[in-house]
Amino acid sequence: MPADKQVLQGLPVRLPEKTLLQVEDSGIIAWPSLWRTSKDGLVAMEPQVDLALCNVTGNPAHIRLACKLTSNANGPLQIHINGVFVPASYDGAVLTLPVDHLPKAAGGQLVISFNAVDQLIISSIELGKAVEKVSYPVIMARDNPLAEGLLGKGWWGLEAWGAWSERIASTLYLPLPCDENKDIRLSLGIKTLPNLDQPKKAVGISCNGISIGYFSVISDGKGRTYKIRIPSSVARQSSPMTIELSMLSASSPSQSSHSDDQRKIGVGLTKVDIRPVSRGLCTFLPASLSKICR
Repeated sequence: MPADKQVLQGLPVRLPEKTLLQVEDSGIIAWPSLWRTSKDGLVAMEPQVDLALCNVTGNPAHIRLACKLTSNANGPLQIHINGVFVPASYDGAVLTLPVDHLPKAAGGQLVISFNAVDQLIISSIELGKAVEKVSYPVIMARDNPLAEGLLGKGWWGLEAWGAWSERIASTLYLPLPCDENKDIRLSLGIKTLPNLDQPKKAVGISCNGISIGYFSVISDGKGRTYKIRIPSSVARQSSPMTIELSMLSASSPSQSSHSDDQRKIGVGLTKVDIRPVSRGLCTFLPASLSKICR
């Protein structure tokens, strides 16, 4: 493929309503025997399909595919890049494939091989830049340039104090603070809307697609810090680390006050902190109520 046809880091390639020739002009080879185009994007026609990103330069950190994906594989998703198994992370909307330091094939290609696919529709592909170091803690305020880069899907956007999660599932993309092979302690500053009918809200936490526990968040409108320990083997499956917050219910400010705000809200995020830990246990209680990680 000519060198001017390439997937550039940090620039998503939108696929809906493109022809296969237009997809190729974007630096992506989708073989006609394996893929077809649609108004929603590239559609896999076989349970085993390959897709090639061409003329990749530098050292990208990951490939992110916005997609609908179901698999009949038992266990982890069976995805290889250039013949090497990669620990994929899928949050129901975005598939993240770590590729840092992965050898490229001829022509600078990264060939993604999907196996045991029931359904796969890809609407966009992004080659992520190498992860920059983040100095934690990060205050999730609108005037903090670091905050926006940590938010994934499912947020209403940054405000002066932080960000409300949208409905019942929200994602964070968190670079790890060091390369040491240690467990990490994730600390989140969280608040909720006051809710007299539900004094506590359970917030499930998953890391790179693996459930690791939950926070029991007090629903009184006050901000608190909640902490959880994440095993190194889970945290380092993907860079950046993908954290998903999930809830059974969401509420609107208009339900508990005279506000006209009709948004459905899960929890509010005010701060994110990550620290390496080597011993001790983490609970799911607020930092103000317990000794969290010793």
